[in-house]
Amino acid sequence: MPLGEEMRSLAQSIIGSFDARAAGIAALRQQVSTQMREVDQARRAMAQRLHADLPQAEAQRKAGVQGWLREVD
Repeated sequence: MPLGEEMRSLAQSIIGSFDARAAGIAALRQQVSTQMREVDQARRAMAQRLHADLPQAEAQRKAGVQGWLREVD
């Protein structure tokens, strides 16, 4: 194979591998974006549940303290 053809073949191989890597990176970026969106949704749902539980937790804590204070007196 003449040198010119080998150089063209090498250049095409480099271009092909670059395109394959770029496509792989694009797929990974999409996957990470989807996962991050899911994590964010899960975090927001957990925050809503925890926020909804605050009044009950506060009432239990106050009742516990009042009971302890009655025992101490």
